[in-house]
Amino acid sequence: AGVGGGALFGQSVMRGEFPPIYDVQTDWSLPVAFTETTLQVRRAENAVQIRDDAIIPEGQGRWSGKTFAAAQTEFYRDLKPLVVNVQPADATVAAANAAKPLGWDVMLSEPPAGLVEAVHHSRWYGLAADISVGVTQDGQGPRIDVRSTSRQAGPDMGANASRVQQLLDEIAFALRGS
Repeated sequence: AGVGGGALFGQSVMRGEFPPIYDVQTDWSLPVAFTETTLQVRRAENAVQIRDDAIIPEGQGRWSGKTFAAAQTEFYRDLKPLVVNVQPADATVAAANAAKPLGWDVMLSEPPAGLVEAVHHSRWYGLAADISVGVTQDGQGPRIDVRSTSRQAGPDMGANASRVQQLLDEIAFALRGS
């Protein structure tokens, strides 16, 4: 009973540390967009609306009134775009291929457009999160930006940030020799 109580207490403490956000991306100043198809699926499932200017509501402690972007910047400091040394289309293919071993359903892969979209379903409850990858050319090479957003409102306890980082790590590993 003591171990169970301790675990519950530890979870409640950790929950208070995480920002109560459900949408994370590598760079809020250049938001990664979703296609109209994904937005239609989200609307059909009554998913929370995707907003690039989302604000944490009052009553959320130190996070109250902050934008998702500000909360993410404060808590997930290491979440950054990945710059690679391959052609943009190859980086897009690598992103789509990296999503598959993570168990995500790749719904769209358009290498010429630098666009990948995938869906992740949680094991326990089958909750869905949509992931969008945008590959753009910048001065140093192709830049890979990733966005992961839950279909349900409410704190994700770091799940979306974890998904973004997992995908970036998989892509970097796949392209390590390039």
